[in-house]
Amino acid sequence: MNEKKHNYTHRYFAKAIELLKQYNGKEPLHFYLKKYFSDNKQHGSKDRKFISHFCYTFFRIGNNLNAEAIEEKLKIALFICEDSIESLKEIFDLNWFKNHSPNINERISFIQSFHRGFSLQNVFPFSEELSETIDFTAFSKSFFLQPKVFLRIRNNKKKLVLDKIIKANVPFEIVEESAIAVPQNTPLENILQLNNEVVIQDLSSQKIGSFLESISLKNQTKSSFLIWDCCAASGGKSILAKDVFVNAELTVSDIRPQIIHNLKQRFREAKIQTYKSFIADLSKPVTLKEKFDLIICDAPCSGSGTWSRTPEMLLNFDKMEAVEYQLLQRKIVSNTIPHLKESGYFLYITCSVFKKENEDMAAFISENFSLSCLRSGLIKGYTHQADSMFAALFAAKK
Repeated sequence: MNEKKHNYTHRYFAKAIELLKQYNGKEPLHFYLKKYFSDNKQHGSKDRKFISHFCYTFFRIGNNLNAEAIEEKLKIALFICEDSIESLKEIFDLNWFKNHSPNINERISFIQSFHRGFSLQNVFPFSEELSETIDFTAFSKSFFLQPKVFLRIRNNKKKLVLDKIIKANVPFEIVEESAIAVPQNTPLENILQLNNEVVIQDLSSQKIGSFLESISLKNQTKSSFLIWDCCAASGGKSILAKDVFVNAELTVSDIRPQIIHNLKQRFREAKIQTYKSFIADLSKPVTLKEKFDLIICDAPCSGSGTWSRTPEMLLNFDKMEAVEYQLLQRKIVSNTIPHLKESGYFLYITCSVFKKENEDMAAFISENFSLSCLRSGLIKGYTHQADSMFAALFAAKK
């Protein structure tokens, strides 16, 4: 049995090294691996799981040890990122195995004792670009952990959902009233009605609900409430908004036709039947027949708050891209805010941790439009193995 485990470990390690050497970073690692496994059917589900895990782990230590051989860097990444290396000990020498500690700080110190160049600054080399409230040390260390899979339980379905999960013997963690975490690769579609009973939605994204609820409390007497999710993407926040504003009239848009097509399917599953949708490039002015009580602008951004899920982005990002995103964000908010009612609300959101895309954009909105910022801040998902996001809620000035 031990010999079999030994062979499997080395086989996964060797295949990961082979794939990493061929990966050029021009496409997301997910797509690269998906194409490889599609072309190489001999790999079973366990093979795919461990090979993918090794590849992702390689990127979790960022720009550290780039001068080292890929094999050495992957070993160090596994040593730091794995809670236990018992099943991987065959690829480490005895000294490494003895020095593996449950305390991640001790593991980092051990690596630094013979790799002086290893530092958290090299894990995330853009510290000067971060929003000021971020704890850089905690944020950098969050890259060593795979984020959790979070589900948002939709209205009045908590008992039903928990009963189904318990019956299926799926481990779960109740994180908040309507938020639970489940293991990676749980076959959720076989257990729950996705989008109807639960929505796969990161914990920080779920917390946007508190911004929406603060608006809802002030507008309970309105007979109609018009919402425009202007950069709707997959529609997760649209479904969240519909759960908060049950009787709202919803309009969604995105620049990508395929995204709108997918969103419509998701709405069918979510039992959202009445809504309007259109395709629009909001970097240019758009003509609409109506104005809205609430515009949700989940703006295109660097995605830097989600990079613990896609750590390969750490090696392929140029900080000038944040400047380019900011210019795009300015165009989008400038072309959407004119469609707000005089008594309306504007909710600006990013999944970025960069000041240029967050606080600087909130200041731009306050300075250039007749809007007052009611609430803003970073949602620090890195403390909960979740994504990090920024949100700023504005109200039209009276």
